[in-house]
Amino acid sequence: MLDYPGRRPEAAIASLDLESAGFTPRYVLARQLPNEPTAASYTASLYAHASSGFKVGAIAAYCAASALAGEYAGLVAAASGERPPVICFDAEPCTVGDLVQCYAAALRQIPEGAHKVPPVDVASLVHQPHRLVKKVRADLTGRMFHALASDGLQGPDAESVVTRGVDIQVSWLTHLLACFDARVPDHRGAVLNVLSREQADHGRWLAGEASRTVRIDCPRNDLLRHPDTRSVVLSFLQEHPSLGSDVQCPSGR
Repeated sequence: MLDYPGRRPEAAIASLDLESAGFTPRYVLARQLPNEPTAASYTASLYAHASSGFKVGAIAAYCAASALAGEYAGLVAAASGERPPVICFDAEPCTVGDLVQCYAAALRQIPEGAHKVPPVDVASLVHQPHRLVKKVRADLTGRMFHALASDGLQGPDAESVVTRGVDIQVSWLTHLLACFDARVPDHRGAVLNVLSREQADHGRWLAGEASRTVRIDCPRNDLLRHPDTRSVVLSFLQEHPSLGSDVQCPSGR
């Protein structure tokens, strides 16, 4: 399961409760996240830590992480000789605007003060992902240290707070950069594209050799807990049983 483990109002893939239907979901983003801002390296790191010793029956991905599902399926195919089907929920490509908003949201969480440093020009660096991550990390670190010092917090206590806070923000940016790097997913097998009521259909972006789109009449927040979604997913998995019953889920934002 490719499902980013951050806080969000939308239900998570885990809400589908595939376990009770006899499947074994593996949430490959639930452990330590890769420090790799490119799609190939990010998915290779996930695969190396999650895919030994069992068969991958399908790959499920949420939102922007749908872009990574094709990369992951390619790794599975190279190892097994069979390409697993892909299930995407409210899939959409990550854009430059998403990356800019990610950084802007991080800035809003840091109190304003006298740290008059120009913000990072994220849009100009999106095609230099390693450099962008490095600059954003340094920028957020400096701003947070300054904000804490203004409140009288310095030394090891401040360092611990800054490291934890910056790691969280940079991890999310790195994830989005990897999704952005795979803007044209390589879905060469069967694809199920499940959409909530108002979600735009990026079907062409997701196109696979045999793709199907199903729209569920529910708001986005409820898509992954809706019984119709579960029914559609189980039917799809039963149609593609050749690789076994493990389902790896990288999910997105």
